[in-house]
This record gives sequence, C-alpha cells and structure tokens, in this order.
Amino acid sequence: MKNRVIYIIVAAIFLASACIDRSYRVTGVRIDQNTVTINAGESMMLTATVIPANAHEQTIYWRSENPEIVNVENGRITALRGGETRIQVSTKESEFYAWCQVMVTFTGTWAQKANVPGARHSAVGFSIGNKGYVGLGRDGGTLRQDFWEYDPVTNNWTQKADFPGGVREYAIGFSIGNKGYVGTGLQWWGSRHQDFWEYDPDTDTWTQKANFPGGNRSGAVGFSIGNKGYVGTGDDGNNRHQDFWEYDPASNVWTRRANFGGSVRSWAAGFSIGNRGYLGVGSSSGYSHYQDFWEYDPVSNRWTQKADFQGDVIREYGYYYGYHSSRDWSVGFSIGNKGYIATGCPGSQNYFQDVIEYDPVSNSWIQKADFAGGIRNRAVGFSIGNKGYIGTGNIDGSETTGAGRQDFWEFSP
Repeated sequence: MKNRVIYIIVAAIFLASACIDRSYRVTGVRIDQNTVTINAGESMMLTATVIPANAHEQTIYWRSENPEIVNVENGRITALRGGETRIQVSTKESEFYAWCQVMVTFTGTWAQKANVPGARHSAVGFSIGNKGYVGLGRDGGTLRQDFWEYDPVTNNWTQKADFPGGVREYAIGFSIGNKGYVGTGLQWWGSRHQDFWEYDPDTDTWTQKANFPGGNRSGAVGFSIGNKGYVGTGDDGNNRHQDFWEYDPASNVWTRRANFGGSVRSWAAGFSIGNRGYLGVGSSSGYSHYQDFWEYDPVSNRWTQKADFQGDVIREYGYYYGYHSSRDWSVGFSIGNKGYIATGCPGSQNYFQDVIEYDPVSNSWIQKADFAGGIRNRAVGFSIGNKGYIGTGNIDGSETTGAGRQDFWEFSP
C-alpha cells in the first residue's frame, strides 16, 4: 500500500511538471516593428518579445544580415551607410526567428551655385575667411593659370590676379590665416615644379616663397593646421613619395617631418580638423589604389592609422559585395569637427559621386547624400563656414584631352 502511494505521488509530480513545461515553453518571438527607415549616422531601439511573455527561457540573440550597413547590439541599431538590410532576432535554441527590414537614407543637401568661370579639372581650391578660391587646372588640351574668388553671399565669381607661376595642373592649394598658398604641380607632361607662392586677397597680389624642398612634385596633398602648412606625398615623374613637410609662413622655412604613415602614393585626399591632420586613399606607382586613412599629430610628429575609408556599398542584383573605397583623385575638406572625402576614381571609368563623413571622435565613416553634380574625379573641394563646396572636375579618363566641368555646388551636412 505504501509503495502504491509513492508511485501515485511521483506520477502526479511528473504530470504536473510536464504540464508546466508545456505551458511556459517558448513558442515564438516577434519584433515591435516590421520595417523602419533611418538616416545614416543615426541609432534607434528595436524591442523583441518572446512568446509567451511568461516563458521560462527569455534569452534572445540579435544579428544584422549586413553589419556594414546597419549594426545591432542588444536591439539598438546604428545605420552606417545607405542601403537596405534585415535585422534578425532569434530565441536561444534558434527555434524561432523574427525580422525587421531596415532602409537607410542619407542626410545632407546639395544646392547648385553659379558656375566656375571656365571649365576645368585638376585645379586648386581653398577658402580664406568667408570667400572661396578656385584656379589653375586643365580643360582638354588647355592648361590654365587664371584665379577666381567666390562670394557665397552674392553667389558671384570675381576674377583675381593670375597665378604668376604659369599654367599648371595637379598643384596643391590651402590657406593659413588670411593668406592662400599654391605650389608644385605639373605644367606639361614631364615638367613638374617645386615653386611655392603666397596669395594676399587684400591686395590681390602673389609673392613667391621658399621652394618646396621635396623637389619637383605633382599630385601631392596640402593642408594647414593652426599657423603652419603641410605638404606631402605625390609624384616626381619617376617615383611616388611619402615624405611630409611643414611650412612656417612667419619664417618662410620648410621643415621635414615624419614620413606619412602609409605607403608611397599620389593623388591622395587630405584635410585638417582642429589640431590634427588627416591623409588617406590615393594610388601607388603601379596604380594600386588605397583606402587606408591616417591621422597626423604635429606636436608629437606621429602618424596613427585610423579606420579605413569606406565608400558607397557595391550593390548588384540586390546583394552587397563590399565598398567603393579604394580610389584616387578624390576631394577632401572639413566642416567643423567632421571631415569629408568625396567623388574620385578607382583607376577605371567607374567614377564615384559618394560623399563620406569622418568623425574623429568615434573613428567612423558615415555616408551622406551623394554629390548632386553626378560622378566626378579631379574636382576641387573646400569649406566656408558650415558649408562645403565641390565643383569642376571631369568624367573623362583622358588626363590630357578630357573636358573639364564648371558646375559648382554647396553642401549642407
């Protein structure tokens, strides 16, 4: 009798346990939104619910089908660049799944402004105060030395004194304080230069300064940090370089600094943000194209590699295969505490119109609205205040006969 009672109790406990297990077993999972649209650079939360709500096992896992477009961490999604992907949530044993379709759009707007007088590519461009300057370059078989000032308030161009170094393309141009600087570059094939000139907008005059000591050079990068200028990389006709030089306008002296941290290259892109300089992309002597990106600290005289440049994603038949990242002949400029690399060419006829923003705080790249002027290489880019500007350039693979553009656009990030 006693054994019988024990068997009955055990059976009852077993049946009750089985009923409880069936009652609180996971039968599904859902996400609070089926589709969402989000801007590149923004984040939002998705909430997943295990079914039933009182199931014993509440563990879930999040996954992005394309983390290069949208990444996800504990339900928080962050959009990185334009495109479309799915966010998946699954239960612990991967028995049940749910998805949310995510469409990433771009921020930033473009407005067309008055054309640059005279079509051209491979020109120089920079800003001084509240004015922009564009000059030199090539249009087909015609090399230029003219120089123009842009007023964003009146949307007018005013011709200024010609560049006295003669016709030129692939030169460098930047500003330090209230003066502009133009130098190096290519006059005709094989005829590169190392001369360096200062432009004073108050008197509309040019003054020759100490030659760039790196020798004859074209396709270099130039920018300023504080009250100093910096020039490096480029091509002397036989070799590409990674040397880097500092110019002090107060003493008119050049000082060699630490070599650029990446490989030798030309036609790279560069800009400065605060007290740091940035240089990346470009191409090698063998026309290999790069996507690496480096930060320069003038105080420590050191280069630090940062996140590789990531251009627009490659889309084909609805799938994503990577990025249009490696390139040369791009433009680089900064607005406030962000940097931008835009347009360019991977060494073929596949020119780009993407605009990618770099955030030095998060060391990340975010895609912005495409350049509204269309695909382009060998354009100029600079900023005035809180606006960016891109113009000129071409879409012809020929460096000597390709026709230049003269359209000019304002970017509001």
